[in-house]
Amino acid sequence: MDHFDAEEAETLEKIAKLYNYEKGLMIYAEELADESFIPAINEIKDAFDHLMRVFSVKFGLRERDSNYVNDNLDATFRHLYRATFDLLDFIRFLQKERIYESVKDFSRETLVKVFPEYYNTIVPEIESAMQKIPRYKSEKDIGNPNLESVKGYVEIIEGTKTHFAKINERMPSLVDYENRMKREEQQKEMKQYAIYGIIAIVAAAIGAIISYLIMTPS
Repeated sequence: MDHFDAEEAETLEKIAKLYNYEKGLMIYAEELADESFIPAINEIKDAFDHLMRVFSVKFGLRERDSNYVNDNLDATFRHLYRATFDLLDFIRFLQKERIYESVKDFSRETLVKVFPEYYNTIVPEIESAMQKIPRYKSEKDIGNPNLESVKGYVEIIEGTKTHFAKINERMPSLVDYENRMKREEQQKEMKQYAIYGIIAIVAAAIGAIISYLIMTPS
C-alpha cells in the first residue's frame, strides 16, 4: 500500500474529525425523529464512494493521475460537510419542536410556579441560538469548509440537549402540579354548581310560598 503524503494525511485528519461530529449527530437525529434522515445518508454514501476510490489507488487496484487522490479526498470531505450541516439544521428544527411540544399541555401558571427556568432561561436561550444559527450557515462554504463553524453549531445543539434534561427532570412535578390545579378547579366548579342548585331550590321554595299566599283566601 502506498503511504499518504503530508497533504493527504492532513485532509484525512479533517475527514475523521468531521465524521466524529457527523456520526454522533446522525444517531441523535434518529433518536429525535424515530427514523433515518435520508438526505444526510445519501451524502455519506457519496463520501464513502470517493474515499474508496482513494484506497483503490493506494492499494494499487487502479492507476490515476497525481491529483486523483487529493481530488477524491476533498470530495469526501465536502460530502460529509454537507451531511453534517443538513443534520444540524434537521436536529435544530426537531429540538425546538420537541421542547415546545413537551410543555404545550401545561398552563403558563404551572410552568411559572414549578419550572420558572423555562421562561427565564430556556426560551430566551432557544431564541438567542436561533439568531446565531444564520451566522454559522452563512459560513458554510463548500469551497472553503470551516470546521469551527461546525463546532459552533454543534455546541448549540449540545446546549439544547441540557434543556431536554431539565424538562424531563421537572416533568413529574409539572404533571403533579397541573393535576392538582385541575382538581382544585373542578372542586370550585362543583361548589359553584352546588351553590347555584341551593339558590334555585330556595328561589323555587320562595316562589311556591308566595304563590300559595296569593292563592290562599284571607
